[in-house]
Amino acid sequence: DRLTSEAIKTMDEFSKKEQPWFLYMSYYTVHAPFHSKAKKTKKYSAKAKAAGLKKINAKYAGMVDSMDENIGRLIGWLDEKELRENTIVVFTSDNGGMIKAHHNKPLRSYKCALYEGGIRVPCIVDWPGNTKAGAVSNVPISGVDFYSTLLAMTGIENKAKKLDSVNLIPVLKGDESFKRGPIVWYYPVGHPKKDHSKAGSVIRHGDWKYIHFYDDNRKELYNLKTDIGETKNLIKTQPERASELATQLAKTLKNH
Repeated sequence: DRLTSEAIKTMDEFSKKEQPWFLYMSYYTVHAPFHSKAKKTKKYSAKAKAAGLKKINAKYAGMVDSMDENIGRLIGWLDEKELRENTIVVFTSDNGGMIKAHHNKPLRSYKCALYEGGIRVPCIVDWPGNTKAGAVSNVPISGVDFYSTLLAMTGIENKAKKLDSVNLIPVLKGDESFKRGPIVWYYPVGHPKKDHSKAGSVIRHGDWKYIHFYDDNRKELYNLKTDIGETKNLIKTQPERASELATQLAKTLKNH
C-alpha cells in the first residue's frame, strides 16, 4: 500500500511537468516471507476450507490480493487524471511461482529452476490504439526486450551498439509470424540446498529448448509445443538439433 501511495505521488509530480515520464514499479509482493493482512489471510483460509482444499497458502493468496488491489489503484489514478489513453502499461514477473506456495502445473518445477515452472512468467501489455484488448500471443519473448520495445514505442533513438534486446512492436500489433530469435538464460550458481535449483544455462529457439546442467554435465532437450511439461527428454533422439542449440548457446555465452 505504501509503495503504491509513493508511486502515485511520483506520477502526480511527473504529470504536472507536461513531459513524457517513466515509472518502474517493483512490488515486494508476492515474495517470501509471506505476511498478508490478517483480514485477507482469514478470507482465503475460509475459501480453502469451503472448497475442501488442504494445500493452499492463505497468506500467499492474501498477498496476491493486495498486489491486485494496488495495481488497480495505479490504473485508477491514470483514469482519474485522464492519462490512460496516453500511457503504456506493462505487467510482468521476474520468475515462476514458489514451491512453498502453490504448483505451476502444467509447467515443470518452480522458481529457481531452469524448467518452465521457473522461467515462464505472465506478461500483459496495454498500449492504447495499438494493442487489442484480450488478444493473446504465443510468441516467446524476454524481459530484456522491453528496452528496445519501449524506445521504439516512444520514438527514442536506440544508440546501443551491441544488444540482446529485440523490438516487439510487431508482436504487440498481432503479427504471429514474428520470429523473436533465440533466448538465453544463464544461471551459474543455483541453490545447492534446493533439489529443483541446479546451476546451468538454457537456450530456447522457437519451440525447442536445450538445457545444460553444470553440476553433472547433464543435457536435456524438449519441444515445448508438444511437451510443455518437459516430460520427454529428446537429447538421444534429436542429437543434431541438440548439437546445433548447444553450439549456439556456447557461442552466445562466450560473446558475453
